[in-house]
Amino acid sequence: MPVHAVIFDLFGTLVPGLSRDGHRNVVAELATVLGAAPNAFAREWADTFEDRCLGRLGPGDGAMKALCARLGLRPAPEALRAAVALRRRTSRDSMEPRGDALQVFGALRARGLRLALCSDATWEIPALWAESPMAAYFDAAVFSCAEAVKKPDPRIFGLACERIGVEPTRCVYVGDGGSHELSGAAAVGMVPVLLRVPDDPIAYRVDAEDGWPGRRVESLSQVLAILDDPALQPAVGDPP
Repeated sequence: MPVHAVIFDLFGTLVPGLSRDGHRNVVAELATVLGAAPNAFAREWADTFEDRCLGRLGPGDGAMKALCARLGLRPAPEALRAAVALRRRTSRDSMEPRGDALQVFGALRARGLRLALCSDATWEIPALWAESPMAAYFDAAVFSCAEAVKKPDPRIFGLACERIGVEPTRCVYVGDGGSHELSGAAAVGMVPVLLRVPDDPIAYRVDAEDGWPGRRVESLSQVLAILDDPALQPAVGDPP
């Protein structure tokens, strides 16, 4: 089927992953600010990954309060505010787009393709995305924390397609393979592409599809070559 849209994952795809050491340092700093035992807080942070991605713990200080309550802690309001600010600041730092990202987005738009983001994300990410230079190129962004659904549930892919007005069978999906996103995208009819940048560090790649047998690229720029496949070209006069 001809392609009319490209849907991207965010972390590990449009932005590089955070190293394991970097991730551990951020979690340890949050524990210190909140007065929590570092190891216990780190375990709770990992154990609540899905709840945080699905927005179950609430936004901002609500999520931090919930984490602390599970540890039997009652931090002062100023400690909660400091933890929320730290989380937002470190998340903003992690949102720096890959070096070729904006150029690729511009090339895709020049081809008349629509762009959407589909991300398993925690509470602070939607607002940071809106501030990012990447957002201007995109027709829609779908975040798990806002929709209470995450990959590989077909509903999150369906929401992205619905918001850009393109059928799943007319979409290429690009991601780093976390959360079974590639097989999830394939299941709804998209053309999935694995992006694995050599030596790219990442702390979270939950349920990674490391043995992905399908299309794969090593940079965002290589996605343009994937789209040069004649099988993926829109027919003359084909509506977007």
